[in-house]
Amino acid sequence: MAPVRIAVTLFLLAVPMALAACGTGAVSSAVWRLAPNASTTLSPPGGPISSATPPPVAVSDSGGSTFEVSAAPVMASLAVNVNSFLWSAAPGQEFLVDTMTVKNQTGKDEPLSDFDDLTSGLADDVAFVMSTLNAAPLGYSSDCGIDSAYPQVLCTISFGQGLTVDSDSADHDDRSAVMLGPGSSAQITLSYGPVLASVMPTMVSVYFDGGAPVPTDLTP
Repeated sequence: MAPVRIAVTLFLLAVPMALAACGTGAVSSAVWRLAPNASTTLSPPGGPISSATPPPVAVSDSGGSTFEVSAAPVMASLAVNVNSFLWSAAPGQEFLVDTMTVKNQTGKDEPLSDFDDLTSGLADDVAFVMSTLNAAPLGYSSDCGIDSAYPQVLCTISFGQGLTVDSDSADHDDRSAVMLGPGSSAQITLSYGPVLASVMPTMVSVYFDGGAPVPTDLTP
């Protein structure tokens, strides 16, 4: 009976191995089909971004509300999800994406309309900015100094189109004004594009202009 038990054992071991070998090709094929439709984020040159939270920056909007804002480094993505619609970049293009944490440091509810305008779907007082040194060879020199709030050496590449609010953890989708309670925080993801893939995320900074004499650089 020993030879029979050995044969059965070998058969039982061989079946899972054969199935695993077949399954590998099926999984790889499925991933390849899904990849173009996934919101894929790419790390900028120099390796992965540290997960450490950058120090917050205090800003005030045009209505006098004060917030502490921490902006993550700008990233590149092949697709963004805006209002439940998936937008994919064409070959050779990408979207620029940033996620910021906004905290209400006051003792009362504060509106987030400068970060998330429900009427337009844009973050009206936030901009993606590039230096003139990088803007000229990439074709963005016409954006330098076009926004009167910024000096000539800063090129607001998102001026005109604006930054789209992809998600806002404080927005409950009831079309009411987005309010942030005392001590509460919201995570807001913004995107711009598509732009040429030659625009490296490390070239782009995030600025806030809420009516202060000089816009505030939020980039860590």
